[in-house]
Amino acid sequence: GIAILTEQYNLADEVLRDADAAMYHAKDLGRGQFVIFDESMREDLLESIALEKDFRQSMEQSEFECFLQPVVNLTDLSTPYYECFIRWFHPDLGEIKREKFWRIAEQTRLTSDIDTLLLDYAINYIRQRETQGNAPIVAVNISVQNITQAHMTEALLNKISGSGIEPHHLALEFDEYNFQNRATSVQSAVKKLKRAGISIILDNFGSGIASISDLFAIPFDYVKIDKQYARALPRSQRHAKFIHSVKAITDQLQCRLIVDGVDDDHQLAAMHQMNVEFAQGKGVSKAHRLYSG
Repeated sequence: GIAILTEQYNLADEVLRDADAAMYHAKDLGRGQFVIFDESMREDLLESIALEKDFRQSMEQSEFECFLQPVVNLTDLSTPYYECFIRWFHPDLGEIKREKFWRIAEQTRLTSDIDTLLLDYAINYIRQRETQGNAPIVAVNISVQNITQAHMTEALLNKISGSGIEPHHLALEFDEYNFQNRATSVQSAVKKLKRAGISIILDNFGSGIASISDLFAIPFDYVKIDKQYARALPRSQRHAKFIHSVKAITDQLQCRLIVDGVDDDHQLAAMHQMNVEFAQGKGVSKAHRLYSG
């Protein structure tokens, strides 16, 4: 975010405030962007500050809603696992988009708290279903920061083993953004998690950060392609070729490919045409509410 010095500024803090406002807009545009401040951004910044306050309050009072969304095997319509995620429904603004949700979580430094909350939701659900004798595999998306050091990996494993659930009923999803320059440093942690019976999933592959070499460095059980590729089908041949290429690599590595964002019949037909085995999205199975705070 950039604020240009003019005579209207009296304090350095005012310049930083406006640069921050421009930075939030740059983040909304995606990675590697810059934005120069204009007056309209100040109101947006005040809204963001108010949202951060509301977010902290919702976090403290467990007001998020938790959902399960299946990943579907398109061959036999079975469900290899369910993804557990949370949404924030603001009392005045309605549902907050996922990108803004996580941006606010990062700004308030509550990402680790959300990781813990999600993991607790998943563990409680698995424990309940194990008691009933029909527990599925449930995946939660957590930050790779939780496994960058050996003692953190051990703490995570101790939490899971101490919960009393069978570890093979749990899967961990890591966003490809988290793996930037970290693939080799988390190899041993991933191997420990897999030895414990936990499945490992690379999420949002192809969103612009991870490289093909990461697929070879980490023994993923599943690789989930970013939603943008399915949503451009069937009109985009470039995106279809990307899915074909990643599928060829995952087949070679004996891990399973999931295409996310399959939201309509046309996209689903494209999946069948490309012999994609696993998909996720409204076009194959909608999410259902697990828990409401």
